[in-house]
Amino acid sequence: MNNFKHKGYIIALLLFTVAFFLSSSPAVTEAARALFQPAESRPVSGELSGETGSGSDTAAPDPNGSGMPQRDPDGVPEGTAATVPVLMYHAFTAGSYAPSDLYVTQARFRQQLQALQSAGYSFVTCKDLQNFVSRGTPLPQNPILLTCDDGYLDNYLYAYPVLQELNARMTIFTVGISIGKDTYRDTSQAINPHFSFAQAAEMSTSGLVEIGSHTYDMHRWPALETGEARHGMEPLSSETKETYLPFAESDLRYMYQQLSLVPGSNRTILAYPQGANHPWAQEAAANCGMTLTCTTQKGTNTLVVGDPNTLLNLNRYTVTDDLTGGKLLQLLTVQ
Repeated sequence: MNNFKHKGYIIALLLFTVAFFLSSSPAVTEAARALFQPAESRPVSGELSGETGSGSDTAAPDPNGSGMPQRDPDGVPEGTAATVPVLMYHAFTAGSYAPSDLYVTQARFRQQLQALQSAGYSFVTCKDLQNFVSRGTPLPQNPILLTCDDGYLDNYLYAYPVLQELNARMTIFTVGISIGKDTYRDTSQAINPHFSFAQAAEMSTSGLVEIGSHTYDMHRWPALETGEARHGMEPLSSETKETYLPFAESDLRYMYQQLSLVPGSNRTILAYPQGANHPWAQEAAANCGMTLTCTTQKGTNTLVVGDPNTLLNLNRYTVTDDLTGGKLLQLLTVQ
């Protein structure tokens, strides 16, 4: 009986010691709480919390879905460089006439892609470029990236069928607030219709179209605004860095969440609206985990394995309908 009491005293002492240790160590206390927290209520590692601060604790995960990019066992050595031209489209039409420089006819688009294929170019995605730089995953010979800004419905109606026909790939950066809409923001002002979430999902799951961010609501049109119109992601005249960063990061984080509704989307890529890559915009993009960004500046790009900065502010060639397949090849050769 005395021996049983002795063991009881020892157990009680141990429990008291553990309780004291836990209460005096916040880190251990949090770990213990997390251990016994129901699985369904635990935060998922790497997910965005929706906070608007500029800290990196709410940044998006890296493009490979892990804490640190894993080197490709068959990858190329660090420091290996690759030249990658990027083309920029906006809108398409089925007719024989392009109503503005933003439009390319379906026939011309087909001709341009066929010319690129015949010249030995290989269509890649932003994900391919991210994996090349972060993991050393080899790129195909003569890689070229096709991009399209805004997310218009005509991308789905006229460009997507050509991609299917030629087994070509393209990245479309879409404006979140306009997905599935034909009016501007919260007004009744008519705009070029945008494809829906269902259509984005269809294209994305085909493996031919990569969907990325063109911000949620930072692509404004001055003619449709009543006050000062924001130029892309540039700050307003009244904004300071302290007020701008929370606003911009909130927008990017919300767009990140919206893209989760599109299976297979790439939520870590961003095309700056109107190419406005103000230094504060670049900081906001970095804080929100954007590892590949595009501008509208003309020129090609040199990507380097192990140098993530070479994925930022990529140059792009604007493609218009007057560029025949031959002229497009000449443009790429001269540059």
